[in-house]
Amino acid sequence: MCPPLVGSVSQVADDRVRWVPDEQLIPSVLAGSGRRMSELECSDRSWVVAGLTLAGLTAEDIADRLGCSLRLVRSIRAEDMTRVCSSMQQESAAFAGEMRMLRAEVVSKSRQVVALSVELERTKGKLDRLIDAHITGSRPCGKCGTPMQGYNLYEHGGKQFCRECHRRRQQQYRDSRGLVPVLPGVVALSM
Repeated sequence: MCPPLVGSVSQVADDRVRWVPDEQLIPSVLAGSGRRMSELECSDRSWVVAGLTLAGLTAEDIADRLGCSLRLVRSIRAEDMTRVCSSMQQESAAFAGEMRMLRAEVVSKSRQVVALSVELERTKGKLDRLIDAHITGSRPCGKCGTPMQGYNLYEHGGKQFCRECHRRRQQQYRDSRGLVPVLPGVVALSM
């Protein structure tokens, strides 16, 4: 029979003692902390034996790690409290797996929402340009969206081009080379 519970318990308002499992007990024993079975309370013994059994350790390995007899480990495995602890740990692991899966689905769906919202904005812009082109009677530039009429339109080699796109390409070229645009009548200073 186990001694009365002290240590890893909490006092409930109506003077009943409630045991709370120590989540770090099993990892510390697996890491080789040197905890002995005689140092553990009855409920902690059931918790650690159930956890080590679920981790794949045999009764002999558990007895060696906790410095107790094989008979004690087998008797603790047979207790109802150990079965409850084992069931709780299995349910906790299953719930953690489900939560991981749900988190991955949420991340995937949020990425899809972002992609769809970007596509929606692109489609709205395209629709706006088509409506503007219909109202003004000219087609918009496919790259920058400015109307292809008047000064913005020039022909070269039998094809029509957009001056605004050409201006942007020239600006990108200057920016990439670190060039300063030279205007007539303005002296450019070298740096």
